[in-house]
Amino acid sequence: GGLRDYHTALWAVAVRFQCLSFREIPRDDIISPEELDILNRSVDFVLRVRNELHYLKNKKQDVLARELQKDVSANLGYQEGNEVIRVEQFMRDYFLHATNIHQYSEIIFQRCIETRRTIKKVFSSFTKKNLGDGFHASDGHLILGENDTGLLFEQNPGLILTAFELCQTHDLVLNYQIKRQIKQHNHLLDETFLNKNDVRTFIFNTLGNKNSERFLRHMHEVGVLGLLLPEFGHAHCRVSYDFYHRYTADEHSLRMVRFLEELENTPDEFKELAEIHQQLDSKVMLKISALLQSIGKNKDWESLEQRLKILSLATVHLDLNPEEVKIADFLTGSAYLMIETALHSDIHQPAVIESFAKKVGTLDKLNLLYLSSYAELRAVAPGTWTSWKKVLLSELYQRSHDYFKQPESLHSRSLTTWVEVYKILHWEFPPEELEFHFNNMADEYLETVSAEEAALHMRLIRSLKDKSFIFNHSHHEERKYHQVILCCPVKFEAFKILVGALTARSINILGAKTYVRRDGIIIISLHIEETERLSRDNLEIWKNLNQDLRDVFEGHTDLPKLLAGRTRYVSEKKSTEAIMPKVKVDNISDPKHSIFRIEARDHLGMLYKISKVFADFGIQIHSSKISTQGGCGIDVFYVSHRDKKLIFDKLIRRIKEGLISAMLVENPEDID
Repeated sequence: GGLRDYHTALWAVAVRFQCLSFREIPRDDIISPEELDILNRSVDFVLRVRNELHYLKNKKQDVLARELQKDVSANLGYQEGNEVIRVEQFMRDYFLHATNIHQYSEIIFQRCIETRRTIKKVFSSFTKKNLGDGFHASDGHLILGENDTGLLFEQNPGLILTAFELCQTHDLVLNYQIKRQIKQHNHLLDETFLNKNDVRTFIFNTLGNKNSERFLRHMHEVGVLGLLLPEFGHAHCRVSYDFYHRYTADEHSLRMVRFLEELENTPDEFKELAEIHQQLDSKVMLKISALLQSIGKNKDWESLEQRLKILSLATVHLDLNPEEVKIADFLTGSAYLMIETALHSDIHQPAVIESFAKKVGTLDKLNLLYLSSYAELRAVAPGTWTSWKKVLLSELYQRSHDYFKQPESLHSRSLTTWVEVYKILHWEFPPEELEFHFNNMADEYLETVSAEEAALHMRLIRSLKDKSFIFNHSHHEERKYHQVILCCPVKFEAFKILVGALTARSINILGAKTYVRRDGIIIISLHIEETERLSRDNLEIWKNLNQDLRDVFEGHTDLPKLLAGRTRYVSEKKSTEAIMPKVKVDNISDPKHSIFRIEARDHLGMLYKISKVFADFGIQIHSSKISTQGGCGIDVFYVSHRDKKLIFDKLIRRIKEGLISAMLVENPEDID
């Protein structure tokens, strides 16, 4: 909470001025009484929070963990009845006070470590560069002249913006003296001043800089950015009390800007995204939309009219033209559209691509949304952007891009895939065998698989013959994931067996596809996360998995025994806070399947528990998307019952109850 910064400043004052408190400092240019009052109030608040933590835990507890925030906020007198809003109010106050402590402690510390005027400093005073208006450049810093009386910004508030322009032009950093004076005088940038000055040019020039995030942070630190962009100012230290967002809203937006600029500064790391970004005409609007992300995330502003009203107020000083307003509204209002679709929908289904493309509207908007979604995912928390999410977003982008370029290609995919499979296999299989395979698969089979996948499926089925099953493993080097395929007679509870065997080996599953042939053969394809343990060269684990499957299929063991004997790895983190499971059923979005969305505490074995419940009710899983948000697992399944949607309310209710009960069982082997 900034207390370490505070104590560091106290030590510096003791060494430099031989004082035991800030109020004893013998100079009035270090920190003013008004600033000291703010600092003391903030320190008092943080100490009260710290004491409350000690009382709650009955021991030394200096970490304000998420599960403690509800009790602390209530005990400190926050009255809001809604627990979520109450915690968000409390945490915003906490971060505001922590920011005050850090900033004022840093000002004091910097003044204390100033050395007395030495020969070196005398010499450097001759080398500093005069930039005009009372500003000078010295040792990479923007400084004021030695004769400054502290009235520079009071006499001419416009010089506040000039200071930032000089920093950008000469690649400088504001020194502590200018920071302090701007904080004291930023109230002069009022509506009257902003209406008379060209704020648009200033903001657009700033965001046009390849390293604008650095300068935006300087502006934000002294309270200027929130005055120029009021909605960003409202987001200052705003907290989302969920399992997903790690940072405050303002920090999240600045991180988005940073990751967008990385595409320009280090393009080789994200080649596809960097190429799209390079061709973009709306780079500045992309950054502006990132700074205004809180508009789209406020649930009270869901209607277009409300968003446009807030957007016009948020950008009142930018004088955006109608096209720029449309871009900002689209990106703020659709912040999660691409992420939700890629992570939780079956993007191989033509209907999903058509629906997504209709919501996006144009290819230009698709490019903007792809870049914004990438920045959003990276900004949420360290580790949120994974190679698998990169694959899903890229695939959704490519399929949607092709649809915008040639809409008819989406529905001609079946014929194209058929022809490509024939080219691959015409030396291995007679045409009638290919016909038999495709005629006995689901209608959407050729629309959802690649030619290479279909060819592999046929080879596996040919190898099956009178065997119990065929197991296949491959590694995708570029996309950083493993793929395992199980081919067997449909009479076995194959999905449950495969998922159970993987769970017993503590292997994390990313997604699944199931293909059932009408002659009684099932093909299950799973994507597996590549980890240090599951490296490309570790083939032993797949041999062991194959043996586990053989033991189960041949009756030498069963899944509960396998699961009970699994190895627990240190990396298996357990959430200390309970998450009540939720199950939602959608019978509208897909024409052939019911869609189950299960949210629960993320844990190894979650997918196995779900697959067992579905197997017990005779539910066929066709595809699944596995993802996490913070400590919450979100698994989406496209399912059917006897080749039809689930239409009976009683059956759906019983399945929901079974899923929720299974999520509350600690160990997967203990499920009845």
